[in-house]
Amino acid sequence: KMAGFGLNLKLVLYLQSQCLTASLGFLNPPLLQAAKRCRLFSSYRKLIITLKMKSRILKTCVVLLIFNFSYSQKKTNGFSLDCKILNNYSGWIYLEYENKMDSCLIVDNHFSFKGKLEKEIASASLSLKGKTTNSPALFLENSKINIELKIEEQNRKDFILTLLTIKSAKGTKTSKIQEDFAKFQQEYNSDKDYMQKWCNKVEEIVTKYPKNPFGSSLLCGLSWNKSLDRNKLKKINSKVDKNSMNKTTKRVIEKNLFPEKHISINDLVFDFNLLDRNNKEFYTKSLKGKWFLIDFWASWCGPCREQLLELKKIYEENRKSNFEIVGVSIDEEKVRWINALDIEKLNWINVNENKGFDGKIAIKYNVDSIPRNYLINPDGKIIAENIEMNELEKIIKGL
Repeated sequence: KMAGFGLNLKLVLYLQSQCLTASLGFLNPPLLQAAKRCRLFSSYRKLIITLKMKSRILKTCVVLLIFNFSYSQKKTNGFSLDCKILNNYSGWIYLEYENKMDSCLIVDNHFSFKGKLEKEIASASLSLKGKTTNSPALFLENSKINIELKIEEQNRKDFILTLLTIKSAKGTKTSKIQEDFAKFQQEYNSDKDYMQKWCNKVEEIVTKYPKNPFGSSLLCGLSWNKSLDRNKLKKINSKVDKNSMNKTTKRVIEKNLFPEKHISINDLVFDFNLLDRNNKEFYTKSLKGKWFLIDFWASWCGPCREQLLELKKIYEENRKSNFEIVGVSIDEEKVRWINALDIEKLNWINVNENKGFDGKIAIKYNVDSIPRNYLINPDGKIIAENIEMNELEKIIKGL
């Protein structure tokens, strides 16, 4: 029974010492001589055999208890994430990590999650049901984690963005690294050479903690700054443990630091073939000599669905011109994609690369957010990227 609850190491050592004392004490030569003189040798012999057997059993128990104690010390209980929301909000919130997703109802501006990580540290993301949100940097470890979160809504041109901001995080090794970086920012953010110092600080973090995804997330932010030395950033990137990188972070860094691997304006179209809803293969090569728009989207993307309304209008008004649309869904579930096609009544070419942002075509076309589109001219050259619908309409009407 005691093994089930672990065992105090002092108690284990005490039992072990008593076991050895019992086995050795009764074999003491003076006691043996005394037993013979009292004609109790036969009884004494039986007693020794019994005690030896009990001693062996006790030793076995002690070994098992020590093993159980050692195992229980190494055993991890997973993580608990407890969050206090700093303003009023109610609804469902989702936590995604290590290809898993959990949900929780926010009650009295509070929510909590529990789970167990396969890795020592994992990048995680929070999102809200029915809302278009950003993805604040959140790092989980198998420990008790406490965070404070602020939720605000911002009006954008075509939609409302719900902004999630983590104001504080406690209880992990990563949170201590984050605290140190926050102190660095406060101390040096007014310096003229702040960005250079930031680079050096990120390199320091990545060198010291190559497997911690916080360092690579900082590098990801720096990779957008075109004024920084690309060779310096590539050097920092070479020190990062790629297996610990968040997929999205890795994709953005690759895109920004190694643009030659990806498609951009004035490049020739990267031809591909994908299946439509009827499992019939479509080839982009079949559109040679036409204007066409490659539109990346997904059924779960609110802004994508809103843009489809404008795109349908342009398509219907210019169906007789030399123009086509290729809708490339990144939906991982075919049923959801087909349901969206039926609801939206999309009459142009629609295919699906069911790998989310990790598909070969999505990566080649730098699809790290959606909606995303590319306009191709009859010569097969990309002339626009993420073109606005009013600009697209002007070009197509001018054909």
